[in-house]
Amino acid sequence: LSHPSSQSLMQPNSERPETNLVQVPIRDIRSAPGLFGCRFDDCTPLVFTPIFTGYRVHRIVVPHGFDAIMEVNGRIIGVVKPGVYYRPHCYQIAFVVNKQHIPYHFAVHSCPTLDNVRVDIHVDFLFHVADSVRFVYGIAPENMEELLRATQAETVRSLVRTVRIDQVRNLRGVNSEDMIITLNEKLNPYGIHIDQVTIANVELPRDVAVSLQRTTAFE
Repeated sequence: LSHPSSQSLMQPNSERPETNLVQVPIRDIRSAPGLFGCRFDDCTPLVFTPIFTGYRVHRIVVPHGFDAIMEVNGRIIGVVKPGVYYRPHCYQIAFVVNKQHIPYHFAVHSCPTLDNVRVDIHVDFLFHVADSVRFVYGIAPENMEELLRATQAETVRSLVRTVRIDQVRNLRGVNSEDMIITLNEKLNPYGIHIDQVTIANVELPRDVAVSLQRTTAFE
């Protein structure tokens, strides 16, 4: 891997917000594909909960790229795949879950290196919901984030702890199979599968970045 320039070493990554996954209400599940790409109060919706408007025989349209969890009188009967369905009033869609691959970004702050210099590590994920029912009823978006961040913070800190400060910038762009295995061991039981983990950026303290750049220039 090539070393980044001094400008990229010292430039903060704060302009890129961390991902926050949420569950939000929706009036028409047909609008889910368009709403998924929107942000609600700086949050990204992953699961939608339909708002029911009456009791009648109704036409249900499940959009492509989503699972719909159907209930009868409050009891789960299974997952409805994309398509058009006609059901009586006792059949209702309780949740609409995105089944596409979803990017996720967050930072692990103050990770100590082997020589005890603290750096910030920005991590990119790619994941998808493998089991909609297990995900919605087992953990839900907000709780998934807590588990994801806690697990990833532990693995990132363990990785950074094995390298010196003059080596840590080489982690940038690394795709870690070990991180994927660790995360999937934690998240697979809740219906989530991690497809890719990449260290997107490494932020060094400014004085350390300047010192390393001067050493590199001298060499």
